[in-house]
Amino acid sequence: MKIRWKILTVVLPLLVVTIVLVGVSAFFSSTTGITRVTQEFLDFKASELQKHAESQWRLLVDNGFTNRPDMIAAMQGGIETFAASLLRTDTETIFAVDASGEVFSATSDFEILPDERDRLAEIVSARDTSLLSLFIDGEERVAKGFYFAPFDWF
Repeated sequence: MKIRWKILTVVLPLLVVTIVLVGVSAFFSSTTGITRVTQEFLDFKASELQKHAESQWRLLVDNGFTNRPDMIAAMQGGIETFAASLLRTDTETIFAVDASGEVFSATSDFEILPDERDRLAEIVSARDTSLLSLFIDGEERVAKGFYFAPFDWF
């Protein structure tokens, strides 16, 4: 057997296997990294919005305005404005839903389809604050949420 043939049958498969393994490893490493960055970014946005909403609610409580619909509406508008300031692209949206999946506040226009409403209601009832993948207005989205007790919103 010639040396050329030995090289082709031994070295070439080793090179191919090595390249495939490195490629698969790089794919999973980059996917994990992107997921981690996304998680941290959405955690930050959700925690900032939650802190803002809670501080606004404390202001209403401290000043005895929790029974005034005009002050509650002003607070909700302020929270929505703050939420809009957290957005960086047109593809992002922040919205608040109740236990039935009904949207009460949103930073952009979209429609919740019936099957999507059921999934939202499940998430709200579970109060799932992990990184989620769900469909909104027929598009797959990555989401992160928190429960806001004063309005029973998620």
